Order: sequence, then C-alpha cells, then structure tokens
Amino acid sequence: MSSFLFLAAFAALPFIGFPFLRVSRTVPPSRAACVATSAAWGGVAICAEMLLLTFLRVRWTLPLLLAAPAVCVAVGRRRRAGPPAPKAENGAPSLFACCAAALVLVAVTYAAGTARATSADLMLFWASKGQKFAQARAIDIAFLGAPEHRLMHTDYPPLLPCLYAFATMIAGRFAWGASLLTLPIFLGIAGLAFFGLARSSLGGRVAGELTVVLLALCGFVLVVTGCAGNADPPLVAFEVLALSALVFARDRGYGLAAMGIALSAAVLTKVEGTVFAALVLGVALVLAGRGARRRVLRTAGVPPALALLAWVVFTRAHGLADVYGFQSGSRLSFAHLPLVLKETGRSAAYGAWYAPWIAVAALLIGCRSGARSLAPLAVGFGFTGFILYLYLSAAADPTLFIVWSASRLLVTPLICFFVAAAASTSRASPTMGGGASFRKPEGLGT
Repeated sequence: MSSFLFLAAFAALPFIGFPFLRVSRTVPPSRAACVATSAAWGGVAICAEMLLLTFLRVRWTLPLLLAAPAVCVAVGRRRRAGPPAPKAENGAPSLFACCAAALVLVAVTYAAGTARATSADLMLFWASKGQKFAQARAIDIAFLGAPEHRLMHTDYPPLLPCLYAFATMIAGRFAWGASLLTLPIFLGIAGLAFFGLARSSLGGRVAGELTVVLLALCGFVLVVTGCAGNADPPLVAFEVLALSALVFARDRGYGLAAMGIALSAAVLTKVEGTVFAALVLGVALVLAGRGARRRVLRTAGVPPALALLAWVVFTRAHGLADVYGFQSGSRLSFAHLPLVLKETGRSAAYGAWYAPWIAVAALLIGCRSGARSLAPLAVGFGFTGFILYLYLSAAADPTLFIVWSASRLLVTPLICFFVAAAASTSRASPTMGGGASFRKPEGLGT
C-alpha cells in the first residue's frame, strides 16, 4: 500500500499543478500538453513551498503543502475567465502509435521495476536526501552541511529530493521499489508534452509516430545509463516540454508560459538545467521580433530566474554554497582535448554502436530543412559546447569525470536534435527568424 501511495504522489502532480495553470489563464488547448504543463507546475509548486517553509522555519505538513493549490482553486473560481485558448487541431495518433508507445512504456517499467535501470546514485544521493528531508519535515540544513556529506553536493537543486520527501510523507515511508518507477512516469510526461504541443503543427498521426520514437530513444538511454530513481528522468520531461513549446508554440501565450514553467523546473532539478534554460531563453530572444522580446522575458525568462535566485539565496544564507559558490578556480585548457573527445565519444555510443544518434541523424537527413529546426539545433550544439567546456576545465585528468557523467549529459543534445528533426516535418509555415511574428499571447490578459 505504501508503494502505491508513494507513486500516487507523483501521479498527482498534474492535479496539484492544474490550479496554478488555470489561475495563470494559460491553459494549453491540448489535454496532453495540459497534463504535462500541470505536472511541471505541480513539481515547482511543491518544491517552492518546501523551500519557503524551511526558510521561515515552519515544519512541513501535508495540509500546508496542499493549501496553495486549494487557494488557487478558490481564486480560479472567482476570477473572470480569460480569453479562450485556440482550439486544438483535430487529429489522433494511429492505433499502431498508441500500441507502440504503450509497449515502450511497459518495457521501461519492467527494466526500472526489476532494478535493471538504476545506479548507486539513488541510494547515496537522491533517496537519502528525500528520506532525510521527510524525517526532518524540512530541507535538513544540518544534514547537508555535515562535512561527511560533502560529496552529496550541499547546494544541488532540490526538486527531486523535495518530491521524494512529499511522497514519503504521503506513504508513511520511503518506498525504494516504487521510486524506481518514477522513470516511466516522467517518460510518459515527456511523451505527452511533445505530442500535445507538436500535434497542431505536425498533425495527430505524424506527431504520434514521432512520440513513439522519442519515447524509445529516451527510454533506451535512461535505462542504459541507470537513471531510474535519479533526477535525469524529470529533467528529460522538463526539457522536452520546454523545447516543444519553443519550437511549436512559442508564438502563443500558453507556449511561452509552458516554456517558463518547464525551464523553472529544469533549473530546480539539476545544475545543468540552468545551462539548458539559459540556452533556450537565449535562442527564444534571438528569434523573437523586437517588440516581442519583453514578452518573452516576462513570461518565459522571469520564472526560471526567480527559481534560480531563490535557491542560490537559500544556500548562501545557510552556508551551503558549493556548486553555486562560483569559486571553482579551474581554467579552460586544451591539453586534454584528444582525451576528452575520445572518452566523450565512447560514452556517446551507449553500448549500442551509436544507435540513438544514428536514428536521430536518419530523421534529420530524411526531413526537409526548415527554419523551425534552427532553435533546437542551436540549443543542442550550445549544450554540447558546455559539456566539452566542463571537461576541458577540469582541474585534473577528466577521464573518470567523463565516464561518470557524459552518457547522461549527452541525453540533452540528443533530445534537441530529435526535436529539430521533428520540427523539419512541420506542415505549418515557420514563424522564425529576425522578423518572426509573435501574436499577442492568448490568456495573458494584456
């Protein structure tokens, strides 16, 4: 029963987040996109409440954590409804795509549930923090600041440990087996995000088929790299949501809002989520028309900036600054460039002769080039540059660092290049480039 309640806490994220989405009056017209965006809202809301309550030295309780969504429900009923969102295009995925997607999720669930897709990071890092936070009913500052816990990175973003603490409070204990099954949950959210936002441009049939490819790619690499129970699956879900909004719905109010909340969630999930958010926001600003940049900053830029600022201020106020201390002292050096390229390339093979990259390359080659694909390509190449910079600026021989991290970091460029290939199949005329036309965002009330 505890395992069921533990998973129910994660499955409830869309229900927790939907009141916030409704109050913002930026509900996507697609139910799939609505579920994915609400899940991101739910994760950010729970994490933000836990962070605020800890800062105020108020112990967590379930009524307190669920109070904010309840208030949003009440406010949403009182507020006048905003302009209706545009009606989503008709078009359902084929029966084959639905069955194939279900089979992929079943296979990933089997791999995760039988502990074939996890690593020691779950026990030594993510789960231990979540369990300890639940016991303390707060972000345990003393636990994080202990010298013997330094390798746990005291200021690593807190979203997943906070969600684990929330699920533990609901279930009564930390459910180790159930924590592995968060992988298929977040993989499913990623599929809903892509399908829900891409359908209006690609059509239901094509979007459904590409969703199967996305699920297969992400499911394979997350299983091979042992990510079940770790923060990589939620990061993938938030990255897919942000990229899909950037490519397929950037000129709509709900698209900018989805991008903003997805980037906020990414920033609070992993350190590299901040780099990803900066790249996505930078590309969006470059592609926006002059009159639309302020709107992009306000709707998609301010939320992740506030999320990052809140966490940095919290860690510095409690003496926990480590990664965000920005005092590394390491410098870029090309002395290890051949080694970095060799070891990173070896990690990119994923033990399958580069099959994921070959599949994405085939999609890119098979599709006509288009302006829509430039945005995710720019983010993908930019993030690849960040990976190389990270390893080239290592203070010592980066071989072990690469072996431990490269296969997971490379998932982000893989997703970017996949979305670029999907964007090239778009039926709609692109609205990109320096003179891109941004319509007035629906539902923002401005």
